[in-house]
Amino acid sequence: MNGHIYFDSTADKILKSGGSIAMPRFPIPGVCWQGYFKDTEGNTFGIFQVDAAAG
Repeated sequence: MNGHIYFDSTADKILKSGGSIAMPRFPIPGVCWQGYFKDTEGNTFGIFQVDAAAG
């Protein structure tokens, strides 16, 4: 299974709501996919998707 499908879905919602990518999705091998975004007020936050196959 493509483990980052849920990450991508959430990222799309963030972007459609006016957010922007601060750091694109990247793997933490054997653990998860992670990435950082900025909201419409410039606050940076991260999301991750657990995936033992990441990397």
